[in-house]
Amino acid sequence: MLILLIAGLTVRGQVEKGSLFVNGLNILTFQAGSIKSTYLNEADSKSTFTSFSIGPYTSIPSLSTAPSLNYGFTNKLTGGIFVNLTSMSEKEDVKYTSTGFMFGPCLRYYLTDQKKCLPFIEGHLGIGTSSSKYGTGTSDKSNLFGWHLGTGATYFFTPKVGADFSLGYENIADKLKSSDHKTTYRYFQFGMGILVVF
Repeated sequence: MLILLIAGLTVRGQVEKGSLFVNGLNILTFQAGSIKSTYLNEADSKSTFTSFSIGPYTSIPSLSTAPSLNYGFTNKLTGGIFVNLTSMSEKEDVKYTSTGFMFGPCLRYYLTDQKKCLPFIEGHLGIGTSSSKYGTGTSDKSNLFGWHLGTGATYFFTPKVGADFSLGYENIADKLKSSDHKTTYRYFQFGMGILVVF
C-alpha cells in the first residue's frame, strides 16, 4: 500500500508539536457486535454480526478505520479531521447496495513519547449520510451520527512511518430521513494500518 522509507540512524517515532500526521490508512479490520432496529422508539429487530475487511473500506459504518489528517498540538496530543466511506453490495433474491459518508473531529493522546512503540488512547465523533437501495427501487437516505473510543499502539519502523494497531468500541446511529426507523450499530473493532508523519 505504501513504500516504507528508510531514514535516520535510530528508529524513534516523531510525535512532536507542530508535526502533521496521516493515519487511519487501514490494511486489516475486524468488527464484531450487534445491529438493532427501532421504529417509533420501539425495538423492531436485533442481530449480531462479524465483519472482516482488507483495505480502507468496511461494510459496517466505522469511524476509527477512516483516513485522517492530524496536527501535533503537543509531543503527546494530536487532533484533526477524519473522512470515512463505506460500501456494501450483496445479492440473494434481490440485489442490495449501500454507501455511506462520515466525517468529524478526532483526538489521540500518546501515553509516552520516549519509545518507538507508543501506546495511545483515542476518540472520534462523526456525522454523515448514507444511501441504501433494494433492486431497482428508490434509494433510502439516512442521517448518521456516531462515536468511537479506543486504545492501541503505534510501532515506528522509521522516524516517519509506523504501523497502527487499535482496539476500540463504536456506536453509530443510522436514522432514515423519510420515517422514524433507526438502525444502531454497536461493536468492538480491531484494526491494523499505517501512520505517516510529515
